[in-house]
Amino acid sequence: MTFKGKFIKTKGYVEEKAAGKAIYRGAFSPANVTGDLFYNPFNLQFKNIANTGVVQWNNELLALWESDLPHALDPHTLDTKGTTRMDNTIADGGAASAHYKIKDGRLINFGGSLSNGKDMTIKIWEYAPESYDVLQYSELKVPGAGFAFIHDFTVSDNYYGFYLNPCDLDLKKLALEYIPGKTSIAQCIKMVKGKVGRWLLIPRNGKTEESKFFKVRNDQFIFHHSNIYEEGDKVYIDSICLEGGVNFEVTPATVTMDYLKAKEFGGTGSWTGLFRHELDMKSGEVSRHRLSDRGCEFPSINPDNVGVKY
Repeated sequence: MTFKGKFIKTKGYVEEKAAGKAIYRGAFSPANVTGDLFYNPFNLQFKNIANTGVVQWNNELLALWESDLPHALDPHTLDTKGTTRMDNTIADGGAASAHYKIKDGRLINFGGSLSNGKDMTIKIWEYAPESYDVLQYSELKVPGAGFAFIHDFTVSDNYYGFYLNPCDLDLKKLALEYIPGKTSIAQCIKMVKGKVGRWLLIPRNGKTEESKFFKVRNDQFIFHHSNIYEEGDKVYIDSICLEGGVNFEVTPATVTMDYLKAKEFGGTGSWTGLFRHELDMKSGEVSRHRLSDRGCEFPSINPDNVGVKY
């Protein structure tokens, strides 16, 4: 067994290495990452950090980050080729999620965009085995979704499953703190009181007009999913739920074990946990129960069980 590692030579990495200092913002860092008095305020450009997901496909190693194009690497030398639109299947200026799925021999991924500050468009590609040929493409506009933070998704035999978080951007904080460089974009995300979380099932056959929404409790936040499967008139989705919502503020509570106990949100037990949502396709009802009492994140399953009962 041998091991080889190289830094991915993203545009940001190359420029910052040459400059000897940070230049770009990050999703979880303020603009003023160097501590300089007048460092980078009003520059809202992010760097593509290519650090969240990796998959080998079509004789390339793809390094993924959710807000931009994948980076293509040589799978043998790990040399960086540059960003890729995967044979022009992703629009110029588009993005692909870092949390792809492989099912039925296909590489399946999605990208999201926001227009008018409130309408979200979800694009989904299913690539042929070891190819950038698209076997199925779906696109759905979700009016009024806002910044629902769709970070991950699931794929069953017949559906793509998404969770639309009941959150949005704090526009006041965005204007007064983020743009001047005093805080990160992540710290501008807030849970919206009264906004309902929703499950969204989009048919894999391209008939997006038959997509279904399911309303859920509004005090949970979901980053990552474990799996989805169908049985009769029910669809089951297993996810890591953050009880009480999410808060990216840096406070004494958010950096101690007390935070993991959800005391800040009045919860009981671990802040995070593996939960199963049961979606009734006939009644539209949703039920939820905890599968594990252990606090956890970043679930992983046997690849053979993706989208099937397990």
